[in-house]
Amino acid sequence: MGQMVGKAKWDPRARIFMNLPPGAINALWESFNDVADGFGISLCEMQLICQELTTELEISRSALNKHVQTLFNQIDSDENALVDGIEFLSTLAMASGMSFRDKLEFAFTCFDFDGAGQLSVDEITLAFRCTLMGLSKLTGETCPCEDEVELVAMRAFSFAKIDPNKNSPSIKSSVQEAKLRTLDLVAFCLFDPVAVSWLEFFDDPDPMSSHSGELERRIDGKFSDDTKLPILLESLDYTPTLQDIDYFQDGCYPSPTTAAFAALEGSPELAAHLTEVSAKFQNPHGDPEPWVKSVASLTPTALANATANQSFPDASLTLEWVHGYRGEDCRGNVRYTLTGEIVYPVAKLGIIYSPLEHRQRYMTGHTNEIVSLGVAPDGDTVATGEAGARPNLICWDVTSCKPLSIIAGLHAIAITQIAFSQSGERLASIGGDVGRTLVIYNWRVGLRMFSARSNILGSILGMSFVDDGPDSIAACGIGEPFACFWRREGVNIIRRRAAFGRRARRQPTLCLARCGDVVLSGQASGHLYVWHGRNCVQAFQAHRGSLNAVYVGKYGVLTGGKDGKVRQWSHTLNPGASFDLSELGMHPTIRSVCLSNDGTRLLVGTGGNEIYELSAVDGSDALGGPVTTSHFGRAMCSVACHPLKPEFASCGGDCTVRTWDIVTKCPVRTAKLAAPVGCIAYHPNGDLLASGFGCPSTANEAGMPQSKIGGFCVLNDSDLSVAFEAKDSTLPLVASQFSPDGEILAFASEDSSVYLYACGEEYESIGQCRRHSSPVRYIDFSSDSRWLRSCCDGGHLHFFNANSAQYQSNLSALKDIRWASETCLYGYGVAGSYIAAKQDGAILTACARAQGDNPEGPETGGGFILVGDSYGRIRLTRFPSRHDAAFLEWRGHAGSVVAMSLDSDETHLLTGGRDDRCVMQWALGEDERGLEDADDRDEDEVEDYAPELRDCGDFQRHEDVETAVDLINERPLAAELRMCNEVEQTLELAGNAESNSLIPPYSHDPWFLGISMPPSQQSELHMGAAPTDAVILSRVFGYSCEASRNNAKYTACGAVVYPAGATVVRVDVGSGGQSFGTFHAGSEICALAISKDRLMLATSDISAEPKIALWVALNVAEGPSRVIRGPHLNAITLLAFDDDKGKTLVSLGADDRHMVAVHDVTSGYLLFMSSTTCRKPFDVAFGNFGSEIVIVGIKYVLFFYISCQPCRHETCFCIFWKDWSTRYDSKLPQLRISS
Repeated sequence: MGQMVGKAKWDPRARIFMNLPPGAINALWESFNDVADGFGISLCEMQLICQELTTELEISRSALNKHVQTLFNQIDSDENALVDGIEFLSTLAMASGMSFRDKLEFAFTCFDFDGAGQLSVDEITLAFRCTLMGLSKLTGETCPCEDEVELVAMRAFSFAKIDPNKNSPSIKSSVQEAKLRTLDLVAFCLFDPVAVSWLEFFDDPDPMSSHSGELERRIDGKFSDDTKLPILLESLDYTPTLQDIDYFQDGCYPSPTTAAFAALEGSPELAAHLTEVSAKFQNPHGDPEPWVKSVASLTPTALANATANQSFPDASLTLEWVHGYRGEDCRGNVRYTLTGEIVYPVAKLGIIYSPLEHRQRYMTGHTNEIVSLGVAPDGDTVATGEAGARPNLICWDVTSCKPLSIIAGLHAIAITQIAFSQSGERLASIGGDVGRTLVIYNWRVGLRMFSARSNILGSILGMSFVDDGPDSIAACGIGEPFACFWRREGVNIIRRRAAFGRRARRQPTLCLARCGDVVLSGQASGHLYVWHGRNCVQAFQAHRGSLNAVYVGKYGVLTGGKDGKVRQWSHTLNPGASFDLSELGMHPTIRSVCLSNDGTRLLVGTGGNEIYELSAVDGSDALGGPVTTSHFGRAMCSVACHPLKPEFASCGGDCTVRTWDIVTKCPVRTAKLAAPVGCIAYHPNGDLLASGFGCPSTANEAGMPQSKIGGFCVLNDSDLSVAFEAKDSTLPLVASQFSPDGEILAFASEDSSVYLYACGEEYESIGQCRRHSSPVRYIDFSSDSRWLRSCCDGGHLHFFNANSAQYQSNLSALKDIRWASETCLYGYGVAGSYIAAKQDGAILTACARAQGDNPEGPETGGGFILVGDSYGRIRLTRFPSRHDAAFLEWRGHAGSVVAMSLDSDETHLLTGGRDDRCVMQWALGEDERGLEDADDRDEDEVEDYAPELRDCGDFQRHEDVETAVDLINERPLAAELRMCNEVEQTLELAGNAESNSLIPPYSHDPWFLGISMPPSQQSELHMGAAPTDAVILSRVFGYSCEASRNNAKYTACGAVVYPAGATVVRVDVGSGGQSFGTFHAGSEICALAISKDRLMLATSDISAEPKIALWVALNVAEGPSRVIRGPHLNAITLLAFDDDKGKTLVSLGADDRHMVAVHDVTSGYLLFMSSTTCRKPFDVAFGNFGSEIVIVGIKYVLFFYISCQPCRHETCFCIFWKDWSTRYDSKLPQLRISS
């Protein structure tokens, strides 16, 4: 029979005895010893033995006797009114909830008749045979034959190196026969493939499947067979009510488009190509958008013949504060650090908040939204996982906020759960793929230790290591089987379903935490389940509604539920204080709880995206307000700054309007309105707020108050009370503006109209601006309040008279109009940014304008434009923008930047994220980035470095060269192409009687026609066999140094490495022998760098898609250990390792903007990418222990400061650069630097 494959299907009549806990099995063994007179037991004796199960199964004795009788009949196959008691007990043990080791120890103990802890080969054979026979009777499987079982028993002695036919000198035995210790026998069974297959086949019985694998049908409360037993499942199923359910949104994370993924991961060329293909499909004729024609007529007179300033703007953004927290669709993600600071995620940022200093720090290494968070037991390390097609898992330090390890490529869709082991050395994660894959890492070295599918249906909501072992894990979710346990059994890690037993109802399990030797779980019904191993041993009601969060700390246990209560428990689960948070916040369902290290404070995250710190003594608000708060629900919709005070207002789908203080970074007031608020605007004097009802595209959603959608209200700024309310539209209002003189209020609606109201006449209607055919999204007033412009989803830009709502068709008459705001995405000053964003598939979603030092307004040139797009990027460029102009970029939001607003003195920018529902406060200040404005000296240049001026397009090779190199590097593909060509030629020549052989491709060339070939060689012309001789590279004479420098290095052993053409040459100085690395064959090597310890070598080449090869410097002949591709073009001219341990590598490309990229050497992950300048760089190096990057070139020195601020190209780095070119008087460029 050999190994058993699959899972056994158990007879439904025996299901009551499946998955019994270890305590119940041991109780049966003790009862057997007390009741039975011998090995054979009768029905009455079996019923007496099983009386120990009445408490465990929560069943009456009479009902249990009926089940025991059925079980007795199944085991008594020879119908002699007796069954083997040992067979009965070992069978139940194998079908129990015990671990493999416990099952084997129990079964072999049953057959250890003399109690010596040793078994002979006959006793082992009997144990195998009897146990397998009992299991086969309950499953209908064929029992392995006796000869096969005996062979397995004999292998056990071979495993222990004992001859069963001789006395063993190492084992004391009272009989003249070799015996095997029980522990050695258990070890053998956990190692032998056949024995392991038996264990896995009969292990973990599914309590919900019958013999046929289908759910058992209930007929009048009884089984449908002749036994007439009352139905009895392993546990009663529980169907959560709507009041209980609080997990609909958990685990549902939409993946970005392919173009978005490419753009966010640092592949703009791929994103641009995908966007171009999509655009050709959607617009095959290449018709321009409607607004393009309108903008062509709107060029201001002052700028008609002016040269556009395309240099970097001399301004910069610094993230000051983030209002928000992701608690609505995530749980267990607010924790204390070792120092008492608070860590939590929002958007793409991991935030460390210090309550004592009221200060935030940021980890910015993620490229997509963070959806999971875990803190190591030491409190110094945090792990965060993101959503995305290929999500990254980042472990980072809480003090520096710098990544310690980046693990990518093992999950898909999202990393939904993260958990550290008790030692902090192992890290487990579960993905959002169909199989809900579990992976265990040694995260410090990025090594995967184990991976397997969890196969839990639905979202995974909790995970925890469950004992001191590094491989014991529990996970839970909202679908079958609701909870699973993994534990190492021998050499394998085995997954088993949770055994709910009769004490607990099978239902969605929402959270997990280890508490000593047991595991605690929170259920949808509000119960707290206690698990020992994989068996539920206790269950009691803890909350009304779902129990969403459980935390075990040094000073006790905390639980939080949908009822808005936080309860304290001792480690022995004695109830303590209970705190009601229903009065705190707008949506106080508890999503995360945590206890401080000293046990005096509680940390609570709510479904309203709020965090509170409470006193553990009386539950009072320790900070007098939330740690952080923001909108929740459908989306954030709008942000507007106060025209006079350092305040701003926001609104969203949670039906609230909130005001915030820019200086204190705290919320000021909150008003709950009757419907979702889609737009907001301040009156010019700051005493009123206009709010429009209805979020974009939510007019027909269930639960929406339709009577309010399309209406608006005016609020008093002092207390947010309603001063006026009206309704004219039936669809959501999505944009609002007051005219600069405060006389007109305008609302843009999804019904394609703009509604105008007279503020001085109790908001009497002026009229409707009707010209659009699609929902209107953005509106602006002119500075003199006479004109209004609007743009819609259809790509149209229209102008109207603000006093009469009449359409203005003469666009040329409006080209010199000054506009009070710049929110329309299709204006003359924003057109370049719109086109630039669209190149990689993004959609411009918000913009704002800063006048800078130009009091006359940007229509005469000058100032800056800030734009946000659907990828969450914020870009800053000069006004008016051009699609090819230099820009600065920052990333922090996850999803679209739905709103942007500058405060009155233009020192702060406020941005709102539609999907992350957070508000980010940025400081807008001066910056010294203006490389292109540097003093261009006209002194005569010397010619010494002329050969090194080859740059950018000079590196581009002919397309034929690139094709030839590709074919050389991809010989299998070339062979396949040749085969296809030969087949095609054969088909073309089929039927041609004059040609019996293939015509070579050069058959019509003049040189071929003019030669005469000997007849003896004509038959060999087309032979495809490779020559038997080979050419081996033995010596290289030469060194490539004309077009590059500093590329000859010593290795750690004293050898010299340098490039020669496309070959890396390593020379042993003592012997003079050479070894070669030929990975770059066909592409000239143009840069070489070596790490500080001289053990790692990096090289790069010249090609259309240049590569970086990482080599072990001691042996380049083995080929590169890792290859990094992208994101550069033409060539990679400079490389440098950091000056610490060689963990990071910086590279500079030969593209037009000389992109600088920072790579993680271990994983090859792109940490940062940005453009620098159009001037050629000559050298690059790390400085200040890896915290700075310095680039030198012709008349400039760039300093890149690496900090923890959000940065362009969303990395853990933020780059601030300075041009020191004006400080140097030398006529020569700076050619060499040292760190």
